[in-house]
Amino acid sequence: MGSYGRVNATWGDHFYSVVVNSTQGSCGSTRGETGDGQIVTRTLVLQIGVPLTLIHLLHLLIRRTGQPFFVAEMMAVVVLSLLSPMKSLYSSSSTSLELLVGHGLPVLGFMMGLDMSFSSFWNSDLGAFSVAAGATLFSVALTSACGFFYLSQAFEMPHSLFLAVFWSLIFSNVSSPVLIQVSTELKLIRTRIGRLAVSAGLLSDLSTLLLFGFAITQATTAISRYHGPEGTVAFIVVLLLLRGLIAWGAEWVNRMNPEGKRMKSGHLMILALLESVAIFLGQAVGADAFYAAFLLGLVFHKEGRLVREVKSRCNALCSYLVLPVFTLKVGMHVDLASMNSLQAWGVLLLLITLITMGKLVGTVVACSRMGIPLDEGAVLGFLLSIKGYVHVVVAQRCFDHGLLEPVLFTQIILAILGTDVLAPLLVMTIVRKARRTSPLPRMALQWMDSRLELRVLACIEDKRDVPSMVNLVEGLRGPTESKLMVYAMHLVELPDDSNTVLVYQENQQHMEVVTSTEALDQQNQIAATFRSYDQQAGDGLVVRHMATASSFSTMHEDVCNAAEDMRATLLVLPFHRHQRVDGRMDLGNLGFQSVHRKVLRHAPCSIAILVDRGLGGTSLLSATQVSHHVAAIFLGGPDDREAMAFAARLAEHRGISLSIVRFLPDARSEPSSRVSSLAPFNVGPDSAGSMAEAAKEAEADEECIAAFRERYVAAGIASYVEKYVSSGVETVTRLGELESLYTLFVVGRGGHTSSVVTSGMREWEETPELGPLGDVLAASDFSVTASVIVVQLHRTETGTDVELL
Repeated sequence: MGSYGRVNATWGDHFYSVVVNSTQGSCGSTRGETGDGQIVTRTLVLQIGVPLTLIHLLHLLIRRTGQPFFVAEMMAVVVLSLLSPMKSLYSSSSTSLELLVGHGLPVLGFMMGLDMSFSSFWNSDLGAFSVAAGATLFSVALTSACGFFYLSQAFEMPHSLFLAVFWSLIFSNVSSPVLIQVSTELKLIRTRIGRLAVSAGLLSDLSTLLLFGFAITQATTAISRYHGPEGTVAFIVVLLLLRGLIAWGAEWVNRMNPEGKRMKSGHLMILALLESVAIFLGQAVGADAFYAAFLLGLVFHKEGRLVREVKSRCNALCSYLVLPVFTLKVGMHVDLASMNSLQAWGVLLLLITLITMGKLVGTVVACSRMGIPLDEGAVLGFLLSIKGYVHVVVAQRCFDHGLLEPVLFTQIILAILGTDVLAPLLVMTIVRKARRTSPLPRMALQWMDSRLELRVLACIEDKRDVPSMVNLVEGLRGPTESKLMVYAMHLVELPDDSNTVLVYQENQQHMEVVTSTEALDQQNQIAATFRSYDQQAGDGLVVRHMATASSFSTMHEDVCNAAEDMRATLLVLPFHRHQRVDGRMDLGNLGFQSVHRKVLRHAPCSIAILVDRGLGGTSLLSATQVSHHVAAIFLGGPDDREAMAFAARLAEHRGISLSIVRFLPDARSEPSSRVSSLAPFNVGPDSAGSMAEAAKEAEADEECIAAFRERYVAAGIASYVEKYVSSGVETVTRLGELESLYTLFVVGRGGHTSSVVTSGMREWEETPELGPLGDVLAASDFSVTASVIVVQLHRTETGTDVELL
């Protein structure tokens, strides 16, 4: 399940008591002689601790290759099957472990249902339907034909045709949770292909899981003649009829447990009782317990604090208790000794080939009809062949009912493992090759047509960043006919030893990270704010919210990969310091400062750092409420020209008044200093050809100013003024005179190391990532009301950056 936290005491105590009581019952003959309670406790710790430790160690070893956590669990299954002491330990208390798995797997099914919704069917576009249908139908046809021949000839099993169709349906299913984790690890989740894969995966997963209940019921009926599918149909109908009542009850619990207060345990126990009743009724009519819990989660109310609390606690319960024990159980039934012939290994390879090729061919055919290139279709096909927990649960269920021979059960488990190992590796190879052969163009505001769609990646590090970021986005909307696509990305810090877990919401408008209750609450507040803004913004603006969790050492990679995948023209970062109630800036988060510095070096587009001092207040402003007086400070150089393009975009908004303030060296400065003041940040006075480069940059500056004055100043949209200074101290003094006139300053980050206009500023510089002017404007003693935006042009070479450390 992937999200880690402290196991809920209520659920944990319940499971512990079940296991201890049942185990003590099976060992009652020796209780009085050896202190059996301690033996039971040690046995339980070993049965849970050994698989859990092994899973995490394996995941640490394979994570760099893009492998999901599920692969580590399947590898642990194989390792445990080879450990004779674990088999002895398992057989000594198999009853208690069976009871624990029987109670725990429905919790996993319930969690899977919570992450899905019927709205996937009508919120997905036609492309996702086409890909899902093509991959599923072709996979069913291929695997059922081959499976029937194999089952009837090799095992001479009764009902071979039905079982072949049954397994072809199961193998046509894609595990959407594992698919999402693989897409996240490979940095594909925000790309067009990644979103299409997730949408098609959710459709395929939900469709086949809905049929799974009928299939498993009919499969067991074929052997035991116990129940038919009619009871399962009746159970689904009852749940759908009770959906409104369940939603009302969830809303009542949400009202009784407002944000900021501890969730009442009694309300969680009511939910546990509801799940138990649903499972009992489902089993009474012939439905599988896992499937009954999944259906309850599917129809359960998806909004509010109750769902967030249940997800957080049950994720921990499954991660630390249910899945390790289930891994142990599956490992005890895997018999590698049965794989003692070339025929057995040949069947395994054939099974992996059928699972992969069925999805691959079906997806490529569907993509070809949609005009999607072959390599992207192959990526989709491999992603949609990924398997997960449902497939292992079904295999174990069939093995328990005698529907699978030991060798066939082992082959299926190894095929699931082999498919999930190969898929990420093949996808990684294709993606890396495509990225090497398709370099990105230079992405900058000054080179794009203002009438084209502007794509902005706005990073959020704290919920305090949201109002100012939204109001800045509103100012960037530009001309009426232009379009703006905004990706709001919430950055969540994780320790270095944690893994990124991202849950994709079915409406495809945002994604969220499930890490802890506090982080989840903040993510939902941020998502709600951006959804509200998206609904109020009207035409021409699309907002998508997502979140990613990673350590500070790798967070810049997530940000840069997201900007590259989205083809963003502008990346907006919040300053790592925030304003205190007394108006001064706090010390900020040094981890985020380090992330910003790395992003400045490696970003695939232009960057803007926002120093917020109440830009628009604490509320969201509509287009008619925006009113800002903006000053764009121009010294010269590529970053300042990009800042001019940024300011020009703001000037298109009817609620923004823009002034261009250009600082020039006065007559007392030497001529060489006037030229060098306009030199780009990477040209020093002693470097070869520096004067020629400086002259070229000065010419580009003059062309930029002339074009701006012709388009905006002459039309009365903006004003223009020049100020002459002879030193950096005088520049700071002149800036201080402007502080009370403007609510927002826009400056370029360029260093201007040889400029008279900024001379001496580096001696007191505290934040090199803002540049000399940005550092002055962001200082606590400069202003308490004026926000600052520092702009850097897209760097094509990382080595041209100024020193940041």
